Amino acid sequence: MKIDEEVRQKLVENLQVWQRYLTREVNVYLQKMKSAQTVEELMELKRCLLVFLIYHLPLTDTECYFCLQQPYSDCEDCLYGKVHGTCDEKGSAFAKVMKQVDKLVKAVQEHYWKGLDGKEAEAR
Repeated sequence: MKIDEEVRQKLVENLQVWQRYLTREVNVYLQKMKSAQTVEELMELKRCLLVFLIYHLPLTDTECYFCLQQPYSDCEDCLYGKVHGTCDEKGSAFAKVMKQVDKLVKAVQEHYWKGLDGKEAEAR
């Protein structure tokens, strides 16, 4: 399949916007981490950062070549959707990825940091 240069350019531009946003937000977390007074506070901030990063993976329509190729069109005409199922279709590749994103967030929230005594401590 030959690449559409306009779509590639738009995708790269959108990912650059995402990168700048992500960098700004990560820097906010890092600044908070620099002033953390306890291990508990630092680890809670890091856990929050991990959740933020997972939720902000570039998986939306503005970071999808196929969505950008046919903006605002019927997803049934999407080439990716014909092979992998449309994004809103239960059991599609995208739905499976998003389910795993949710599972990963839940795992990080539940297991990544429980404090040194096994109990969560609130960030101060």
